[in-house]
Amino acid sequence: MSTICLKDKEMAIYGELPNIGAQAPSFILSDEDLNLVILDDFKNQPLLINIYPSIDTTVCFESVVTFNQQLRDKKVAVICVSMDLPFAIKRIHQQGALEQVTILSDFRNRDFGNLYGVTIANGPLAGLLARAVIVLDAHHKVVYRELVKDISNPPNYKAAIASLHLT
Repeated sequence: MSTICLKDKEMAIYGELPNIGAQAPSFILSDEDLNLVILDDFKNQPLLINIYPSIDTTVCFESVVTFNQQLRDKKVAVICVSMDLPFAIKRIHQQGALEQVTILSDFRNRDFGNLYGVTIANGPLAGLLARAVIVLDAHHKVVYRELVKDISNPPNYKAAIASLHLT
């Protein structure tokens, strides 16, 4: 069981991130219109999965904006996953142009967090998803993974993007 912290409060995470080289687990998430989205919807393309507790925090929102800006016009799919309600996701989309990212929620099935080893087990954020980035190649094998140890910090954008080997 991995641990993360929020400033000085340590929290356990159920499970572990998928290993480098492993096939990514299938998932079922919900979009802003309550439609189901599955891993196979992103067939034959690299996929960056940006995972965070809530779009309504500054660091989480900045991660969505940063990946959107830095991967604009690149041949990669980017999904941003939290436990937020689809209504919060819709509100964010209505605020501005986030054309490169797809914001999704694990609120309905609650299995993504367990499959990807990012569900916070205890502490003030129990039940939410930890901050992590997982990058998959076009065959959906894991090529990069990062569990951010202090959830108040952003992910390593440079390393995640470099793992995509974009030209």
